[in-house]
Amino acid sequence: MMGAIIVIVGFALVIAMASYSAGRWRKTLAHVARRYGLQMTNGGLLRATSVHGALDGVPITVDTFSQGSGKSRTTYSRVAMAPRMPDGLALKKEGSFLGKIFKGDDLETGDPFFDGRVIARGPSRALRALLDGPTRAAVIAGVGQGIEVDDGAIKWVKRGHADSEALCGAIDAVADLAQRLSRPADTNALADVVRTDDAAVALHALHAMPAGEVRDALDVEIVETRDDAFVMSAAPRVGASAAPGVLKVLENPHNSDGLRANALSWLGANTDAIALAQQHLTRPIIAAAALKILARSDVVLPLEILARLLDADATIAPDALRAARRHGVGAEAFLIEALAHESDAVARAAADSLGLVGTPAAVMPLRSRIKGLFVDGDLKSAALAAIERIQGRVGTVGGGLSVVESSAAGRLSETE
Repeated sequence: MMGAIIVIVGFALVIAMASYSAGRWRKTLAHVARRYGLQMTNGGLLRATSVHGALDGVPITVDTFSQGSGKSRTTYSRVAMAPRMPDGLALKKEGSFLGKIFKGDDLETGDPFFDGRVIARGPSRALRALLDGPTRAAVIAGVGQGIEVDDGAIKWVKRGHADSEALCGAIDAVADLAQRLSRPADTNALADVVRTDDAAVALHALHAMPAGEVRDALDVEIVETRDDAFVMSAAPRVGASAAPGVLKVLENPHNSDGLRANALSWLGANTDAIALAQQHLTRPIIAAAALKILARSDVVLPLEILARLLDADATIAPDALRAARRHGVGAEAFLIEALAHESDAVARAAADSLGLVGTPAAVMPLRSRIKGLFVDGDLKSAALAAIERIQGRVGTVGGGLSVVESSAAGRLSETE
């Protein structure tokens, strides 16, 4: 008998607590409805009490839902709005590495603080137009308190029945995001990001902009007003009139060598930059661009300059050694010395040039360079081809003859 009484009392307490909780939730929703001018719908056995309506023209619903089964069901409070947003837009709190593997990388805006905290997926151009500085800050704050954007809706979910303060805070945050993410994600919006946002974010937005009048006008504006990285992004579209701005990029010693080399390459393609290229043969990365420009001219560079470039950076060796060919036979000693370089790529470029300007004096150094069992195949082919070309010139330069190993057995080469 006592056990039955305990069960009945316990059951009554559960009902009383549920009734109390439901009553508090109804009062909270009534307060929300009054504050935001929404309508409240009382629930029943099959339906929870909810609030619905529109804020600034965007539908909103505040309600609860349950998950689980049997006695383990859990109730959650929810705020949901469905503004007009780009299809496929998703913004969520940065999750695990595995999430990226299975769902794909998120868009990088160029803002490391945002990119490290938010997964952003959707159409790149629209995302870059919408995610300006204030919106990124609002998204970071929103995902931090449980807001997610997915499947065309912005939702906030909290376990249990939220109190009035938490619910109103969530409504304000969701409504703010709804307004921000329903703005036109057009070219004008991208242009605003380019004009006003952080440099890295603005550059991403610029690269996403389509061709057209807005982009054309913005490119001209950028060349005249923005910093050097922007100038080099806009210059290809502006054309020759961007030359003064690009020259400033090249002459600015605070810019990276890569950016300056890009500027010199652009000037070489759009202006007469021969004299300019000759002035930029000291820093290897910039010199690589200069050598390519000078290759289209008849300028003969001093071998001392080419030797310094070769010693500074082997990656520009092919261009430096090709430039040496303009000295003709006078470059032979320089090329033979380069043939002994530890880099197979440098030696291969030297062999190619010796094939064009070398004399029989280069044959033995070429043969020596490819002796051994573990010689690079491309280097060996280049050296043998050079020997063949030198042999082909025998008789026009005078001297004695000797048998030289080559791909054509028995050919003759001149010796001193």
